[in-house]
Amino acid sequence: MESLHQICILLIVFLSTSIVNAQDNDSIKTQPLKQKSYITFNLLTPFDILVPRLRLGYIQSINQHWKVGLELGYGNKQLAFADFNDDNKADYQLWEIRPEVYYFISPWKQHERYFSTELFYINHKDVFYGKPQFDQADYQRHKYGFHLKYGMIFRVSKHLGLNFYTGFGLRIRSNDYSNEINPVDVKDLRDFHPDGYKDFEGVKTGVDFSLGLKLVVF
Repeated sequence: MESLHQICILLIVFLSTSIVNAQDNDSIKTQPLKQKSYITFNLLTPFDILVPRLRLGYIQSINQHWKVGLELGYGNKQLAFADFNDDNKADYQLWEIRPEVYYFISPWKQHERYFSTELFYINHKDVFYGKPQFDQADYQRHKYGFHLKYGMIFRVSKHLGLNFYTGFGLRIRSNDYSNEINPVDVKDLRDFHPDGYKDFEGVKTGVDFSLGLKLVVF
């Protein structure tokens, strides 16, 4: 756990240094992004207070405008940067897969813009204790759907960039509880509460939003 925090601090320091260096290097700023492939690391998902995970990706060019990518994510209590000291997170485990197709608009000198379509699937297992509905229960969540996204990749040094993106789409979420101890029928449903996604049992469909920041390695 301590080593992961050290890695994160070193990454931030290295990225900050690269940004300062890039400000003094006009030749790098004027180079269009022509790399055939990128490696990405999501900078926000490790700090998600609800479902922290590490997410790595790879993007491969097909031609000047089209690229395809794949992101894989995994999280558990040991990998969490967020505060996971309570018992409710002791059995937390999540993995996800996200294939994506990109269409890049004609590149500017300093950054590239793109539209993309992303499919996603999330598998989340946990054991919850002391909730209003029960004293203890095993939890299983499946979430899948798609996002339509708009993003920009900024070059900050010769081999590093930042990818900002946002979008929206559709998600289908399936929650299942099993091995419940002392279950109680509770009517207080909180789907719009940040932690309320796990209060429902069964399948629900709704709008899903995407917002993120990635480190890009050229």
